Amino acid sequence: MRYKTLGLRITNDCDLSCSMCCDYSESCPSITMNYENSKRYIVSSKDTPIEWIGFSGGEAFLHFDLLKELISISSSLGKSTSVITNGFWADDYEKVEKRVVELKKAGLTVLGMSYDEFHAKFVPAHNIKNLIRAAKKLDIRATIQAVILNDSNVGDIINKIGADLSCIDIQFVPCSNVGNAAKNINPDRFIRETLPRGLFCGKKGSFPVDYDGTIRPCCNPYIYETELIVGNMCELDVPQSLIKLKNNPFLYLLRNYGFDCFLDIVENNSLDITIPEKLVISCELCSILFSKENYYLLLPFVYDYVKKL
Repeated sequence: MRYKTLGLRITNDCDLSCSMCCDYSESCPSITMNYENSKRYIVSSKDTPIEWIGFSGGEAFLHFDLLKELISISSSLGKSTSVITNGFWADDYEKVEKRVVELKKAGLTVLGMSYDEFHAKFVPAHNIKNLIRAAKKLDIRATIQAVILNDSNVGDIINKIGADLSCIDIQFVPCSNVGNAAKNINPDRFIRETLPRGLFCGKKGSFPVDYDGTIRPCCNPYIYETELIVGNMCELDVPQSLIKLKNNPFLYLLRNYGFDCFLDIVENNSLDITIPEKLVISCELCSILFSKENYYLLLPFVYDYVKKL
């Protein structure tokens, strides 16, 4: 397994309260990543396979100076960098261009935006257009990620941005039934088209660090419902984190053999773990199999499985 991307969620602060937000930070006190710890961790990635370092939140632009400094450090190591924003702050084009210029000088490679029917309740399309235009002018790749449900009108989002979407990567992702979404959205509205069998981990080339320093094996929000934690960046550097990722028996099976080996363990040993007929995405299966209760139920069987391999 080769990890190429490191993600840093530098804060849980956010200026929006979207009904579909999959984050768990609303119930937590405000936390911003420690500069010295994050700098040390990023620098330790210098001679590793890490090629990309991405920054997010919360809303990363709420701590712009920290964001800019960490991008600069990452870029100085030869890493490509990205940041994702909700664009709430981007109402004035001159302000937007000034900030994007600063990030460009710091070494920013990709400017990502979260925009969909949920963000649109707080953020005018005008703000997203400002961000896209500034990115294009400064030759920074711009992307949009939009969360959708069964009844979402994706054409409405496209129409609001219009011609500015030319040469922009836009990704529509199914809403995950976790966090605020699990509380606020009717279960029937989630897109369930994924069958449990034949699935592999789609996040196997990246791993994130949370604002409190917690290192996790992937950036999908379902991971918060599992026992899959690598450690903390206050105690580990990137090379040590990569070793722990590589040596974790659950991750070894998951990322080399897929989910079927775990489903086989459940079926062959008649374990009391209920698997839905259809999933939102494969990550939902991860949250079920590796929940606190099921993780320790599977643990002895996983070790035996790995030994046989």
